[in-house]
Amino acid sequence: MSLGIPNGWIFLEREMTGVISMPAGSGPWWMIRCCGTSSWMPGTRRMIQLVKAHELLLAGPAQQLYLEPNKKVLAYTRGNLIFVFCFHPSDSFEGLAIPVPSAGDYQLLLHSDAPEFGGFDRLDHALIYPTNAKQELLLYVPSRVGMVLEKKG
Repeated sequence: MSLGIPNGWIFLEREMTGVISMPAGSGPWWMIRCCGTSSWMPGTRRMIQLVKAHELLLAGPAQQLYLEPNKKVLAYTRGNLIFVFCFHPSDSFEGLAIPVPSAGDYQLLLHSDAPEFGGFDRLDHALIYPTNAKQELLLYVPSRVGMVLEKKG
């Protein structure tokens, strides 16, 4: 599906919506609009729904879980959700160990690689990600993707 916007802009909108909106502990919640369009893009609308459903603006500030500048990967938690972003333009990472606040099973709620957001559908919503003995999730993190996970149960 072509929206008349280069893929890079779609990626920027998908990723930056999550990164800009989540870390602020209190105060204004900033969103970006892509290329001056008059309506929010689908990824932005889904992120807003997720923020409302999980009352993330009422949650405490985000806590960084992982930052790897060379891989261009950032992970943090806010409320009961885990956010993982890969800004690498070409490299994907298999088995990337992301530390999480509590042991258990996690599942994807939302990811920017879904076809409805112009992605390549490289992630499976049905997969369950258990923590390992070090209380880490071993994730496949594709290039140019943002993902949101929630602990089950």
